[in-house]
Amino acid sequence: YDNIDGSEDYIAFVNANHADNDVIINFNTSFDKIDLSNVLTYQDFQYVTTGSPEAETLEEGELRARDGTMLIEGETIDGAYLEGWVDHDDNGTNTPDFQIFIEHVDQATLDATHDDWLIA
Repeated sequence: YDNIDGSEDYIAFVNANHADNDVIINFNTSFDKIDLSNVLTYQDFQYVTTGSPEAETLEEGELRARDGTMLIEGETIDGAYLEGWVDHDDNGTNTPDFQIFIEHVDQATLDATHDDWLIA
């Protein structure tokens, strides 16, 4: 996507190992939102902040952010993964149903601002 200053950043949709084929479908994107309504089969998503009691055991319908990197066009890019559990509980495996990599943002920023941008 294009930033106001003319630079470009990436949002990458990543199929996580545990994901069912019918879960990772029909993502809709625009410049100002990520619409996950097509994967809300079970319930609305709730954002779980890092270090909260809810983050100890992630369950269906929960989202969290995690710092990470991704190789994009041969370059290692810093960012954060927005991870979600759609049809299974985590049970300590840390294996989400889907991940969305967002370039040039970090987990702390997503934790602090999630009330402003989360659409469920």
